[in-house]
This record gives sequence, C-alpha cells and structure tokens, in this order.
Amino acid sequence: MADLQKDLELLQTHFAAISKLDIPAIMATFHPDIVIEAPFTPQIFTASVPSQIEGKEAVEKFFTSLTDLVAPLAFSELSIEPLREPGEYFCRFKGNSKWLSTNRPYCNQYASLLSVRDGLVHRMTEWYDPITIINAAGGRVALDSQEREHNHLTRPGVLSILN
Repeated sequence: MADLQKDLELLQTHFAAISKLDIPAIMATFHPDIVIEAPFTPQIFTASVPSQIEGKEAVEKFFTSLTDLVAPLAFSELSIEPLREPGEYFCRFKGNSKWLSTNRPYCNQYASLLSVRDGLVHRMTEWYDPITIINAAGGRVALDSQEREHNHLTRPGVLSILN
C-alpha cells in the first residue's frame, strides 16, 4: 500500500509539472530509461511531436521544444486508476491550452498508461485526438472532394490533411 500511495503522489506531481510545462519538475519525475509513446501522433507532426521518445536526454529536449509550440496545458479532470500489475496506471485527463503559432485553442482529451519503476515514471503511452492537434496548428482534416461527391467513406484515402 505504501508503494501505491507513493506512486499516486508521483503521478500527481508528474501531471502537475507537465500541465505547467515546468521542465525541471517534469524531468524529476522520469526514470533515466524513460520511454514515451504517442501512437496517434499525426505523421506530419512527428518531427516536433515524435510518436516515440527514448531516454531522459531526448525526453527533456522534447518537453523543452514543446514550450515553443503550446502554452501551458492546464490539465483538469485528472483520474489515476491503478491496474492489476503493481506500478501500472491508467490515467485520463483534459487539457486546455493554445497553439502558440496560430493562437488557436488546443483543448484535447488524453488517456495514458504509465509504468512506475524505482519510484519514477519509466514508461508513458499517451493517446489523444489527432484531429484536435491538426486544427490547433492551423491545418484541417477534410474529405477528399471526390469522396464527398460519391460518399464512399469506407475506401482508403478518404481523409486528407490540408495546410
């Protein structure tokens, strides 16, 4: 039970730090062998928002660069649920920010699986709505005109990302 309480406190601290984009506080929550995955990252963003980051140095570089992309994320409605496996957690939360280059709102919902090892976040897999990030950055997701005309929504290539 003591480990569970320590893990929950760590995760509260972790999300509070990311919410504020407080880089030193964020980095203090990560294990040296941290792996972050974001499998729903739109391909056009993988240069600035990679779908996988490994190691503390790369993670710090990513979070530092994030401060040039978005305002503090202002997380709310954080829910942290322990899973059966000790040190494994499912988390849900919302963010309310803006994309700095467009001044557009960036308000997303997130689901994350986190693993805690040696009292630090060792692995984080995060899912969010990729369309929201595209819209905030000034892009849009639209049906191809031919697909709109024929309403064939089940064929490949239905959606295109436009800048």
